[in-house]
Amino acid sequence: MGMNPFICLFFGNPRRLAGTLAGVAMLVAIFAPGAFHWFTERAADELNWTLGTLVTKLWPWIQIGAFVAIAAGVILSILRPKKGGS
Repeated sequence: MGMNPFICLFFGNPRRLAGTLAGVAMLVAIFAPGAFHWFTERAADELNWTLGTLVTKLWPWIQIGAFVAIAAGVILSILRPKKGGS
Protein backbone atom coordinates (compact mmCIF):
# COMPACT_ATOMS: atom_id res chain seq x y z
CA MET A 1 0.00 0.00 0.00
CA GLY A 2 1.49 3.32 -1.09
CA MET A 3 1.23 6.79 0.26
CA ASN A 4 -1.80 8.98 -0.12
CA PRO A 5 -1.70 10.64 -3.61
CA PHE A 6 -2.49 14.03 -2.04
CA ILE A 7 0.58 13.77 0.20
CA CYS A 8 2.74 12.56 -2.71
CA LEU A 9 1.61 15.55 -4.77
CA PHE A 10 2.95 18.04 -2.24
CA PHE A 11 5.82 16.17 -0.59
CA GLY A 12 7.02 13.74 -3.27
CA ASN A 13 7.97 10.72 -1.19
CA PRO A 14 8.04 9.56 2.45
CA ARG A 15 11.63 10.73 2.92
CA ARG A 16 10.82 14.25 1.75
CA LEU A 17 7.71 14.27 3.95
CA ALA A 18 9.82 13.27 6.97
CA GLY A 19 12.33 16.00 6.13
CA THR A 20 9.57 18.57 5.82
CA LEU A 21 8.08 17.57 9.17
CA ALA A 22 11.53 17.67 10.82
CA GLY A 23 12.16 21.12 9.35
CA VAL A 24 8.82 22.39 10.61
CA ALA A 25 9.55 20.95 14.07
CA MET A 26 12.92 22.70 14.08
CA LEU A 27 11.37 26.04 13.09
CA VAL A 28 8.74 25.70 15.81
CA ALA A 29 11.49 24.86 18.33
CA ILE A 30 13.45 27.96 17.31
CA PHE A 31 10.63 30.49 17.10
CA ALA A 32 8.24 29.09 19.72
CA PRO A 33 10.17 26.96 22.23
CA GLY A 34 7.27 27.01 24.68
CA ALA A 35 4.92 25.58 22.06
CA PHE A 36 7.50 22.95 21.08
CA HIS A 37 7.93 21.92 24.72
CA TRP A 38 4.15 21.79 25.22
CA PHE A 39 3.67 19.68 22.08
CA THR A 40 6.46 17.22 22.86
CA GLU A 41 5.20 16.74 26.40
CA ARG A 42 1.66 16.09 25.12
CA ALA A 43 2.99 13.66 22.50
CA ALA A 44 4.95 11.79 25.17
CA ASP A 45 1.87 11.63 27.40
CA GLU A 46 -0.31 10.37 24.55
CA LEU A 47 2.19 7.67 23.64
CA ASN A 48 2.46 6.60 27.30
CA TRP A 49 6.20 7.19 27.56
CA THR A 50 5.88 7.69 31.28
CA LEU A 51 8.72 6.09 33.18
CA GLY A 52 8.39 8.27 36.27
CA THR A 53 10.97 10.66 37.60
CA LEU A 54 13.77 9.43 35.36
CA VAL A 55 11.99 10.59 32.22
CA THR A 56 10.89 13.81 33.93
CA LYS A 57 14.49 14.67 34.77
CA LEU A 58 15.89 13.54 31.41
CA TRP A 59 13.16 15.03 29.21
CA PRO A 60 14.85 18.44 28.64
CA TRP A 61 18.05 16.64 27.59
CA ILE A 62 16.08 14.34 25.29
CA GLN A 63 14.56 17.42 23.65
CA ILE A 64 18.00 19.04 23.24
CA GLY A 65 19.39 15.84 21.71
CA ALA A 66 16.47 15.56 19.30
CA PHE A 67 16.81 19.21 18.33
CA VAL A 68 20.54 18.85 17.65
CA ALA A 69 19.94 15.67 15.60
CA ILE A 70 17.24 17.37 13.52
CA ALA A 71 19.37 20.47 12.99
CA ALA A 72 22.38 18.37 11.95
CA GLY A 73 20.24 16.36 9.52
CA VAL A 74 18.80 19.49 7.92
CA ILE A 75 22.21 21.19 7.66
CA LEU A 76 23.84 18.06 6.22
CA SER A 77 21.04 17.63 3.69
CA ILE A 78 21.55 21.24 2.56
CA LEU A 79 25.33 20.83 2.30
CA ARG A 80 25.18 17.41 0.57
CA PRO A 81 26.30 17.66 -3.06
CA LYS A 82 23.40 17.44 -5.48
CA LYS A 83 23.21 14.57 -7.96
CA GLY A 84 24.17 15.30 -11.55
CA GLY A 85 25.37 18.85 -11.30
CA SER A 86 27.23 21.58 -9.56
